[in-house]
Amino acid sequence: PLPKCQGMFTQVCPAAAVFVSDPEERHDVPQDMLRRVYGLSRKEAALATLLATGTSLDAAADQLQVAKDTARKHLQRIKKKTGTTRQGELVALLLSSQAGLVRDS
Repeated sequence: PLPKCQGMFTQVCPAAAVFVSDPEERHDVPQDMLRRVYGLSRKEAALATLLATGTSLDAAADQLQVAKDTARKHLQRIKKKTGTTRQGELVALLLSSQAGLVRDS
């Protein structure tokens, strides 16, 4: 569901959005979209993007050149900001949400 709309001369109108995606098609989740949608920092968005591609947390930490403990702290903040509790749940959310449906043209 989307927030109800109210205009000066209109009545409240219910609204919803439906996103359809092909599960076979893989594409990167844009970091700038993650930052806008979930309020992630640059480092958090970079980590989330790597996790969404199937990169392990340890490998992502290496790629981002941060300590594994730092990556874990980033992951905890990402999960808090996205309302998820498990890494798999986070990845599923990222790939199925509006942030994961945006395509570069």
